[in-house]
Amino acid sequence: MTIGRLIKEARNQRGISQRTLADLIGVSTRTLVRIENSERIPTDDMIFNLAKCLRLDARQLIQLCEGERGIASFVEPICETRC
Repeated sequence: MTIGRLIKEARNQRGISQRTLADLIGVSTRTLVRIENSERIPTDDMIFNLAKCLRLDARQLIQLCEGERGIASFVEPICETRC
């Protein structure tokens, strides 16, 4: 599963519109659409805001991004300070 698909499914399950979620995490609706369509990988700040708003595990989101970004050593240092 991609991070975009997980975000979209979680957003839909919670009945949150793309516009509302984009406003909550501080990005444009276009940016959120691109993330959900796997055309853009969210930044670290976006990941933590998405996790908070959608009640998801930030570590899971980071691990999905890890594969998409291609950097395996990224998860633990970030989660140690922010998860």
